[in-house]
Amino acid sequence: MADASKRRRLILPIFLIAGILVLIPFSLVYLHLGPRFGKERDTQNRASLVLADGSRLVLTQRREDSLIDAYSTTLYRYYPSGRVEQTGLGGEDSFWWGGLRFSRDTNTVEVYFLWSLEATYDQRTRITSIPGRPSGIEPSLVVRGQNDPLVP
Repeated sequence: MADASKRRRLILPIFLIAGILVLIPFSLVYLHLGPRFGKERDTQNRASLVLADGSRLVLTQRREDSLIDAYSTTLYRYYPSGRVEQTGLGGEDSFWWGGLRFSRDTNTVEVYFLWSLEATYDQRTRITSIPGRPSGIEPSLVVRGQNDPLVP
């Protein structure tokens, strides 16, 4: 009788430990590959923001073939005239759990990944700054029909 109650008391901790051992890897894969576990193959818009001049900033991700370097992330600026500029933010990224928001000075847009500031975009100079890099990144012009992203 005493052995049966000891076994019953051991069952809950064993199931709890087993559940944690399954949940942690599953959660890490979910955070890295996203809610569809990396099954999307086309470019996806992750966030967008309309700027004061009427242009629109769009954060996109494209799924890569690698499981480790799952996504490449690009910031696009669409002007009302039809001109489009792009700035590559990273080529070895996880699924982008974040977004775009104006900073306090409203001339700068902050790019977030989870709760971390990953980059800032200056609307006037069009320079994207990434913490830890010595200089900013200038955008390149997108040629329609060749390296054109999702049209917003």
